[in-house]
Amino acid sequence: GENSQLWISWVEHYLEMYHVEPRSGWVWLLTIARIQLVAGSSLLKNYLNTLSGLNFCKAVHDRFGRDQHELLLRQLFHIRQTSTVAEYVERFSGLVDQLTAYDSPPDALCFTTRFVDGLKDDIKSVIAVQRPSSLDTACSFALLQDEMADQTKKRDYLRPDSGFWTRQSPK
Repeated sequence: GENSQLWISWVEHYLEMYHVEPRSGWVWLLTIARIQLVAGSSLLKNYLNTLSGLNFCKAVHDRFGRDQHELLLRQLFHIRQTSTVAEYVERFSGLVDQLTAYDSPPDALCFTTRFVDGLKDDIKSVIAVQRPSSLDTACSFALLQDEMADQTKKRDYLRPDSGFWTRQSPK
């Protein structure tokens, strides 16, 4: 895939969840076989004999994810809301999910601040003054603010602005 570190992290969590020993050969054998089918890498064939989880993870990362962490960080620093808040939340959450495979525990304040900074100015100012305590809270506030702004725009659009519709006061 595009992010080998995230993939390795998922495998490790899966093994921990089911209390599978990291030295259990069949799990690593299946994993290596899957990567070879997808990537066709002969480099990883060397690890079929050792079945060492640590060596395997290092080989996967070296082969498929050398610069991925740096690329993801660069994307995080430059991400901006260009369409709807919902679409921005989706893109931002995807980046955070991938970055959490590299940094444990992730810096929640950094992610929250970066999310708010990437919002369009009219939404950013409203969310920033609320000082959201988490990324989830910031996302919820932004989605709610976007919804409320849409309702206000619709109401203003339907409001007549000509004198014909307004009642004239007697002189």
